[in-house]
Amino acid sequence: MLDINTGLALGVAVLSLLWWFSVRRPAGAPPGPWLAVPLLGHLLLLMKKDTRQQFAAWRRQYGDVFSLYLGSQLLVVLNGYKVLKEALVNNADVFSDRPFASFENIITDSKGKLKSSVFDTSGPVWKAQRKVSTQILRELGMGKNVLAAKIEEEVKEYIRVISESQGQPLDLAHLTQASVSNNICSIVLGKRFEIRE
Repeated sequence: MLDINTGLALGVAVLSLLWWFSVRRPAGAPPGPWLAVPLLGHLLLLMKKDTRQQFAAWRRQYGDVFSLYLGSQLLVVLNGYKVLKEALVNNADVFSDRPFASFENIITDSKGKLKSSVFDTSGPVWKAQRKVSTQILRELGMGKNVLAAKIEEEVKEYIRVISESQGQPLDLAHLTQASVSNNICSIVLGKRFEIRE
């Protein structure tokens, strides 16, 4: 059996290694605050102050690009017009993807590749799907004023019903709901109903 001192030393060593591996920065990562708690990262530091003030202080200390841990996830923070323009405009293809979130484990394989490209937000498959989807939507009338006539007709009917009430109380919530429903029905079913129905 281990005596208490050996067990305590072993426990401290294991916790130290856990802390070291959970918060150590990868090579080439931007600088940032050093004190990160395992599993929480820098969340405790963010809870002490207003988040904006804390980020402003880190920007003054580490520059326009710095990193920190939110939980065990390394986060790189970009500040300043020039840095943001460089990242989001000049290198948009590199920075356009979203971070890998834990819920995606359900929809990904063991290599992190998405099982279904429905959830992709970038890449060649996404671009091809977007192109096909946009083409189909254009053929259905997206970007054209085909629907404007139907909506205008429904607005005229809405105004007519209000005018016919001649100052009598009128349930506008019901009237509006019926009018919106008619717009949807005329687009989807090709038929509209009388508002009073």
